[in-house]
Amino acid sequence: MFNLIPKYVFNRITDITPEMVKKMGAKAVAFDLDNTIVYDGGYRLLEGAAEWIESMKKAGIPLFIISNTYRLRSRIISKRLGIMAIGKAGKPRPDSFKKAAEMLGINVSELIMIGDKLDKDIAGANAAGAISVYVKPFMTEKIMYFYHKRLRKREREFMKKHKEKFEVSVFD
Repeated sequence: MFNLIPKYVFNRITDITPEMVKKMGAKAVAFDLDNTIVYDGGYRLLEGAAEWIESMKKAGIPLFIISNTYRLRSRIISKRLGIMAIGKAGKPRPDSFKKAAEMLGINVSELIMIGDKLDKDIAGANAAGAISVYVKPFMTEKIMYFYHKRLRKREREFMKKHKEKFEVSVFD
């Protein structure tokens, strides 16, 4: 059974600052694409995402994309952003998280994984030993709509059952 409880919770990826990353004990940040940094199924960055990426880079925090999207799409986005990526990552299997940490030259325990899916991003990060960070989905998925509708319903039920674990993280 996978652990679906994230270590930290935020509304959006853009709410996470370089200072917070350091307080979490991380040396690098990995993130999912769809509904985390780009609009679902697209190439356009979410509002504020370009500035967030720049702030992380400016703070010297290495970034990495770990996505289950097809390789060509992840490659196009990663090249445009100047960020390494693993496409067709096979999340929640922990292999891609460990490979990303290895490519970054850090221990997987020093890698934050930010994503919007409990069963892929959070479960995989936890299984690998990375620092799991859940962000609320930006929008309702249009691709594979009925699959995602059922998935999000199950997630809401799980989050309601574990309400105290899904309160937005606060940093002083």
